[in-house]
Amino acid sequence: MTNIGPPPPPIGDNKPPSVASTSIDTFDNTYDLCELDKPKVFFNWVFSDPDTGDSQSAWRVQIDNDPGFGSLGKIDSLKVTNTSNSFPGSLPEFGVDYFWRVMVWDSKDAPSKWYPLDPKDATFKTPEHDYPTVAFEPHKAVTNQPVQFEDKSTVSESLISSRYWTFQDASPASSTIQNPSVTFLSPGEKEKAKSVFLQVTDSSGLSCQIQGAVDVGLPLPGWIEVPPY
Repeated sequence: MTNIGPPPPPIGDNKPPSVASTSIDTFDNTYDLCELDKPKVFFNWVFSDPDTGDSQSAWRVQIDNDPGFGSLGKIDSLKVTNTSNSFPGSLPEFGVDYFWRVMVWDSKDAPSKWYPLDPKDATFKTPEHDYPTVAFEPHKAVTNQPVQFEDKSTVSESLISSRYWTFQDASPASSTIQNPSVTFLSPGEKEKAKSVFLQVTDSSGLSCQIQGAVDVGLPLPGWIEVPPY
């Protein structure tokens, strides 16, 4: 895909915008991102314009493993009409050095240059492998009776280095062991399950978490067999 060229001359007295600064939020490990099979990165920038009252109307982000942005593997958002200053990108590969740049448009549709001006100022590397896949069993329990939880999480090219569990209305309320035994103190009310949270960190420092639900019911009533009369 051909890059768009330098910005056109100012429209009337309108001066082109610029990007004051850029930043990257890399590899957010919140549980809604951890199920992805590709690295997720948030690319951020600060819009600037010399004309009073002008605001951002659109942006374009390019990501590439080539600082010249000429490879076939490039990610290009094309021009996006949007006032936000962030682009969430899913990258093709783990363990790769990438470069990125952004162009913005003002409210009069005048574009900026590409920023950062030097691609070396916007380089980063994705993690060496994918994130932990977090799972546990069981998903049913009975009040005031111990239930053994089992960590079913898996990691790639690494080992699990730590775990952190929390249990709603249970004893213990939290644990760091692999397969804790827990007693729930009350049933779920009106078919609402109890919340169980598990965070797993691997030996590469990548961490993911899951918040699951456990149906907690009352124990069956006791009965005694007696002979007929």
